[in-house]
Amino acid sequence: MPYCRGCGKSIESDWKACPYCQENVAITVRTDRNREINNLLELAVMKLNQNDISEFDRIFLKAKEIDVKAGLLQFQDDERVFHGLLNFVDLKITYLVKTYKQINQLFGPEINKFVIEIEGNAALSTINKADIFKHHDPPLYNALYSALLTAMSKFDLIWDKNTLKARAEIHRILAIGHIDNDEMNDYRKAKIVLKRSLRMKKELDNISDFTMVKIVMIFILLAIMLFVLI
Repeated sequence: MPYCRGCGKSIESDWKACPYCQENVAITVRTDRNREINNLLELAVMKLNQNDISEFDRIFLKAKEIDVKAGLLQFQDDERVFHGLLNFVDLKITYLVKTYKQINQLFGPEINKFVIEIEGNAALSTINKADIFKHHDPPLYNALYSALLTAMSKFDLIWDKNTLKARAEIHRILAIGHIDNDEMNDYRKAKIVLKRSLRMKKELDNISDFTMVKIVMIFILLAIMLFVLI
């Protein structure tokens, strides 16, 4: 609740002048709104550091309810929001890669596909939220987007792998194109993610190929055993 600088009485946020002392209160109201939004921004960043995306969404919405333009501007100007969202996505990529390796072990643990779907979709939803903040580092955004879609494409029983592979390539090309066309910035983080994504793809592809070999060998052994028994 804002207060008049002249008489100290409470005023409404849409008043331009205090009805009690005629003081111009427009600046006071705007300042109080910005201060409240800034407090919400700090809380939102804290929640991102805790990987609590649902709370971040709630706080961001509250900031925009106070003042749509000011809320958007303050959140978009703060690079911590962008990197907080991408850090969450990066954690989910690590989870997907680790889970894929576990699934493809000969006697690996039983993995709930429903949990994989939830984790992957949460990462996809979060990186889409980061779209309005990507001006901080466009190639990093696209590089990480490509890595996420590449990891998700390995789970072809959950998501359409061909669609995800095609989208991953588009984002990879966008990231590389932005780096090549901007000689003023180094984009070191984006380059690191692109290289890591390529290594990840090769590693996952090798796992897939090895899994196919194991399946074929098992079928051959079963066929030989069946032939011997007959």
